[in-house]
Amino acid sequence: MVVVKYDPKVLDYGKLVKSAQGFRCASKVYAHTQEQFKVAKELAGSQAVYAKDPDDYRLASTSDQRYYLTHSYLKYLPLCEFQKTKINSAIYRKETEKLAKLLSPRQVALANRISDKLDSNASALSGVVAPSDDSKLGAYVKTLNEKLSR
Repeated sequence: MVVVKYDPKVLDYGKLVKSAQGFRCASKVYAHTQEQFKVAKELAGSQAVYAKDPDDYRLASTSDQRYYLTHSYLKYLPLCEFQKTKINSAIYRKETEKLAKLLSPRQVALANRISDKLDSNASALSGVVAPSDDSKLGAYVKTLNEKLSR
């Protein structure tokens, strides 16, 4: 679940729901007032959920937020946080055509090298873990390239 805080004086709730649906990121629509629920029901049908307390949620653990990515060869790619989130979602939704759009040409080439390496030796990259700190991506890419060249 994604919690969106917005100013209803600036953005109408119905437009927010329509935008979320347009980006295909609203599998459920949580409403916190009866008025919102009526709009959500009209726009999202059975996907509308009345959740009276807007603070009644918990953040998913990092491992849950990246579950599908961590079970894919793409976990070895040097990715920024935005890419990790989008790619995790694309893998879950089986939207493989989106993956190339989320990666730079250099990342696509590296992903192909990773896939080829793992096809020939499934344990070739064991122990290699992409850093969570973006400032360490340069050093990581160097290490990854060394492993891929062996």
